[in-house]
Formats: sequence, C-alpha cells, structure tokens
Amino acid sequence: MEEHQGDRAAPHPDLALLLSTSGSTGQGKGVRLSASAVHANAASIADFLRITATDRAALILPLHYSYGLSVLHSHLAQGASLWLSNASVLDEGFGAALAASGATSLAGVPHHFRLLEGAGLGEALPPALKLMTVAGGAMEAAQVRRWAGRMARRGGRFIAMYGQTEAVARIAWLPMDRVGDHAGAIGVAIPGGELALRDEQGREIASAVAEGELLYRGPNVMMGYAEDHRDLGRGAEVEALATGDLAQRDAERIYRITGRLSRMSKIAGIRIGHDALERALAAEGVEVAVWGDDRRIVVAARGPGRGLADRAGQGPCRPGRAGGRHRAGPLRDRLLRGVSAAALGQDRLPGAAPAGGAPVGAGGARGVRSRLSRPSRSARRTASRASAATLCAMWN
Repeated sequence: MEEHQGDRAAPHPDLALLLSTSGSTGQGKGVRLSASAVHANAASIADFLRITATDRAALILPLHYSYGLSVLHSHLAQGASLWLSNASVLDEGFGAALAASGATSLAGVPHHFRLLEGAGLGEALPPALKLMTVAGGAMEAAQVRRWAGRMARRGGRFIAMYGQTEAVARIAWLPMDRVGDHAGAIGVAIPGGELALRDEQGREIASAVAEGELLYRGPNVMMGYAEDHRDLGRGAEVEALATGDLAQRDAERIYRITGRLSRMSKIAGIRIGHDALERALAAEGVEVAVWGDDRRIVVAARGPGRGLADRAGQGPCRPGRAGGRHRAGPLRDRLLRGVSAAALGQDRLPGAAPAGGAPVGAGGARGVRSRLSRPSRSARRTASRASAATLCAMWN
C-alpha cells in the first residue's frame, strides 16, 4: 500500500460523489457532485423517460461511468429493478439472456447500437423491451431515425440524450415526436433544467434563432472541479455550466451540437470547425481525421493523398470578369457558398461553418460541402465578393 503524506482536508458536507472526467481541457480531474444534484438528475431522468416501479433496466454500462450510474440511480429512485450483465452484446446468448431477464429498457452508447445491428438483434429484440436510450456521443441522424422507427413499430420509444459528467449525467433529450425533423439534435433541456447560448464575449444570446457556446443551468450542475485533495472541502462554485460545446438553436428552440470550442481554427479571420470538416468530408464518402491550430489545418485521409485535391478542382482560384469575383472548382464552390453564409451571420459557429483552403497536411483536403442554410440571392452575392478573395489567397 502506498501512503501519501500531506495536509488533511475535510470534505465539504454537501459533497456526495466524485467522478473523473477529462473536462473541456482534456486534462483529467474530479467532478464534485452534491447529493441534491444526484437526486435531482435521477428524478428528472425518471420524469422524461416515464420510469415506474414496474420497469427493469438492462444495465450493460459500467457504474464508474456517469451514464451507467444514472441508469442505476433513476431506476432505484422509482423502485424499479435492474438486470446487471457483464456480457458483451456480441456474446453468444446475449439476446436470449436479455429476453429471459424481463428487461423493459436498454441504455447504450452509439457503438452498442452498431453492435446490436451487427449481431442481428436490431430486428430481434425481446417483446418486453419497450424503451431504448442512447447517450455518450453523437449518433448519426439516420441511425436515430432507424431506431426510433423500429421502436415505434413495436409500440416502444427510442430516446436520444445529451449530457456531461459535470451535470451528473443528463442535460437534454430529444422527444420521439421531434425525431422526424430534428434527428441528430440534442433536443430540449431535461425537466428542471435550462439551456442557453453565449457569444464569444461571454454574453448570453437572447434571440430565438442563434448559435454559440451551450450553457446549462439546473439543480444537477456540479459543485466544481477537484484537482487535489484540498478542493474536496470547497462548496458549490458553478451556477451555469459552460459545456465547451458549440450549438445552434432553431425557431422551435431545439438545440443541435455542431462542434467543440477546443476543436476550432481561425485562419485569415475565418473560423473553421474541425468536427464540421470531418462530418462534411464523411458525407463526401471520405474517412478523415482533422486537427490543427490558428496557423494551419491538417487533414489525414485514407487512400491516395491527392484524391481530395483532385476532386476540389484543378488550378488556382482565378478572378472572374465582373466585380473582381473569383471562380473555383465544384467542391470549392460549395465551400465559398458556405463561408458567404457565415459572413452574413448564418451559422457563425466554427463547428457549423465548414471552410477550407488553409495549408493542409496528409490527405491534401482542400474543400468541403456546405451544410448551411442559404441567405437571399443578393446577400449571397455581396458576401461572396467579400470572402472569395480571402479564401483563394488561403487556398494558394
């Protein structure tokens, strides 16, 4: 046994749980959670998932993981039961064991649902299973629709959720009746919580349709972080949780995550989201990894290094005939349209305004497809003139 010498610090009386997380900086630290926060999150989850004492959860998530622990807490709080399984969903006999358990719900991360599909259980779920939930990472919109449709056909529900350890577990959820138009979104705040957005200056954004860093307020927000034993004696220090995630809010007040603040570059005044680049290039059928800083963006792609550059169009950007406009290849043209929209205040988020043309590394990716809503024709022309020259300079 290793013994550590040092000053003793009495834990704060409100401190009930310490969970580990990488936090927004990527450095490991402890999350200090009060008993009231744990209770509030369990009650809120039980509320929107409609958990009752007759339910039984299939718990395949580890209990040191905030998502798995929240399944335990939310069910025990309602007097429900749990089936604990150490088996992988790929293990032979998992489907039969799940059916024999009498479980009415199953919670997993997106990878679990891919494994269920691979094991042939997607269309062979036990009749008693009426609720499936996913969290712990973004699930593709098409997969959300597929699983929601599958559960709806059997009279059940599929609920996509979003959370962070800093809020015990859950922050938002997407009701089933919103999946059709909003698959891939995180949805709305959990009962008792509130979502908001703030701009680069830290000011909350009041407009209904907006984008910025996602904030969360609610009784389940952490007391604060702990980086050494002395921090365990500190009281509550966080009123609004800055998630570090970038999000859009639409006219129906549905929220959608578009990237991370830490995964962003700003080159020649243009904000470029690494997550958005990866998603947009994936939509082009190219598997990539994107990283970078404010000097360059690196795109690593599978396959021939020149493939993406060739698809972006041959030759440098060149001036057009009127107004000093610039022309580009097909893929570059989509890029210019996207940045023009961003210049007009459409999708200003780095994660929502795919851009390119900065110096690149492996893979040679030079452009992405714009996923932005389009402004008016005259506004597009005005913004194009302002942004095309900058982009072409970056390109070359």
